[in-house]
Amino acid sequence: MQPYALDLGNGYTKFSRGSTPQMMPSYICEALDPSELCDDIGFGAIIKYTVGERTDLAGRIWAVGEAAKTSFPGAFSRVVDSENSTGKVDFALHFALAGLPPVSHGQYFQIPMMYASLPDPALLGSAFKRAIIGTHRYIHNGVEASATIDDVTVLHEGQGAFVYALSQGVFPSGTANAIIDCGNGTTIAQAFSPNGHLIPKSRTVSQVGVFHLLKSIASDIRFKKTLGKEGNIHLIQQAIEDGSLSYGSRNIDISNIYREHRNRWASQALKKALEKFSTMKDEIDTILLIGGGANIVKILAEKKDSIELCPEPQLANVLGLAKLADKRIRNLRSVA
Repeated sequence: MQPYALDLGNGYTKFSRGSTPQMMPSYICEALDPSELCDDIGFGAIIKYTVGERTDLAGRIWAVGEAAKTSFPGAFSRVVDSENSTGKVDFALHFALAGLPPVSHGQYFQIPMMYASLPDPALLGSAFKRAIIGTHRYIHNGVEASATIDDVTVLHEGQGAFVYALSQGVFPSGTANAIIDCGNGTTIAQAFSPNGHLIPKSRTVSQVGVFHLLKSIASDIRFKKTLGKEGNIHLIQQAIEDGSLSYGSRNIDISNIYREHRNRWASQALKKALEKFSTMKDEIDTILLIGGGANIVKILAEKKDSIELCPEPQLANVLGLAKLADKRIRNLRSVA
């Protein structure tokens, strides 16, 4: 029995069960005709829900992660497409099962405790738990499996990262510290007390994420002049993530376009957070950048002494959630 940590992000979903965290794009599409599915799954999975607590899913098939983009390039959905983060509830089980690949036919996963995070646990936590808890039989990339998830603890997004930062010595203990989560759909800033509890009044949410940077780059007039149309967001993202800044099969150099849009976007994404934290500068020791966009905005952070880039910025939250889940299981075992 192992605990399970799930960080269902707007851009990428991160899983941790055991020692090595995994990550896949938060793409999903239902396969109404299984013959349309491509065998090239990449960082993704084909999930068929056969029977279990979620009777509404019985017999249905989904392409998850890169498998959704490959099989349904013009039709897949992203978690960020849903309003008010409801996609993080609607697709919670789909991604949770995608993160449980069986190594043998009929493998059973016993998960006594899952830790997850949401933007607003008070609003969405109960629905998230209902979507996840129970016994589920499914087929993962053609291999049958089943999983029982006994309990789920839902925390605020960023609390896991706080725990991970403490474990890595990035945050000094005994002081208040802050996190700026540069995500795909939003930039969330929040401060935590020395004991790791969210300070509610410190929390700000800017509806500016990495996706908005990609959109602004794609609509740049230079793309239209070269291609006769807007750029492809996924090809732009690939060029940024692999560091080449070379677009598509034509290897178009987008370095100048990227730098211009990045600097404007980073200023916009960080502005609200830094304004909020400026009123708390006497209480906050360190501001940590996490999330998929952390590496993009770090160029501005380097100019400010109190802002640091978190180790493993995109995985920090799920790594911290995994530490909390593991600690909870060990405590329960010691009591038993």
